[in-house]
Amino acid sequence: MSRPPRRVKKRSSATRAAYYHAGRVHLKRAVSRFPGICRLQAIVGDVEIPLPDGDPVLRPATTRRYLEDYKVIVSVLVRVARQAEDPRQDAPIMERIEAALLSRRGRPTTPRGSSRRVMNATALEAGLSFSRLKTLAVRNRSMSAAGAALYLLVEPRIGLRPIEYCGATIDGSILVIENAKRADGQDLVRRIDLSAYPETVLSAIRALISLMPATDNAHVFKLWRNTIASSLARASLVAGGRRLSLYSFRHIALATWEKNGFSAAEIALLAGHLSLHTARSHYARAGSGWDVKELPQPGHAPAHATDRQPERNSDVGLGSDPSDMSDSDPAFDFTPIPEPVARPATIGGTKGGAEIWQAYIERLNGPGQQIARAAQSEPGTRPILGHQSPTDKKL
Repeated sequence: MSRPPRRVKKRSSATRAAYYHAGRVHLKRAVSRFPGICRLQAIVGDVEIPLPDGDPVLRPATTRRYLEDYKVIVSVLVRVARQAEDPRQDAPIMERIEAALLSRRGRPTTPRGSSRRVMNATALEAGLSFSRLKTLAVRNRSMSAAGAALYLLVEPRIGLRPIEYCGATIDGSILVIENAKRADGQDLVRRIDLSAYPETVLSAIRALISLMPATDNAHVFKLWRNTIASSLARASLVAGGRRLSLYSFRHIALATWEKNGFSAAEIALLAGHLSLHTARSHYARAGSGWDVKELPQPGHAPAHATDRQPERNSDVGLGSDPSDMSDSDPAFDFTPIPEPVARPATIGGTKGGAEIWQAYIERLNGPGQQIARAAQSEPGTRPILGHQSPTDKKL
């Protein structure tokens, strides 16, 4: 009995754009290593001949991602070669690249990239890092420290991908998120019921959303993400712990849900996964989860076609095939991305991010409004994240 044909995944415009830009990075490196030869041959040489000071072995996930990057950038270069009637266009470029990547697949001798990411951050590490960030935010009026502190408080509870905060909205106690990664059969948006959380946590979520970039513009988001990630990394190291990343706390969220008895289907709904096995295969397990009292629940109302949101970057030309460039530079000329515009209020009220943060700080330091009440699960088992402890003063 023959197997059914394999379903081809449909990539979103943002995903195709990401592959294209990553492919340009590969191409730039290849041209610098092999100047004077055609770009297609340079790319093949760059893959087949690893850098002398680099590890020739690549993780399987890395080879899969690189293959997608190369498919897009090679398709662009082949199109240019065809327009120029270059006979080298017919060379088996992708076959050689794929063979070279497969030959390098294995387990690297030294961990790098995502392999170095902390997946089992403890509540103590989070608490000390939060205290450090809170001190910087209040003392120096640092919005990057404020954003990192809010992220550290919110992310272990709702487990969003960093990009998903850009388009998130809150309707009462329901958090509505546009799925950043989508495949056939997956809803465009997902809902998380936050009714179990106290108002302190809901206020932190609203404040964090308000501090997000005004648009999904990839460049603007990258600047925001890198700034927040740097603040968090520095604070975690100064606080005496390990170097924590933004994704460390998505791992914690999924591990905490598993620890508290959530089913694979519930975790997939909350995390925005199509497969029930993604969390088990790629994320921290229950042993890394935290002991908490309040937990989110998948939203009761499923997302249907009527809930469709505008596709990311669909208004700036990223939805087209990357090979469809202008005639001036058919290889690398993207349609200009417009300047960010003011984002309408999506979380209720008319206050800006700075006003919401200031109001939040006042509540944070006011009598009876210590953030520890939202952060700790049981007295003595979780760090008092909002308490001005002696450790906080030293930091």
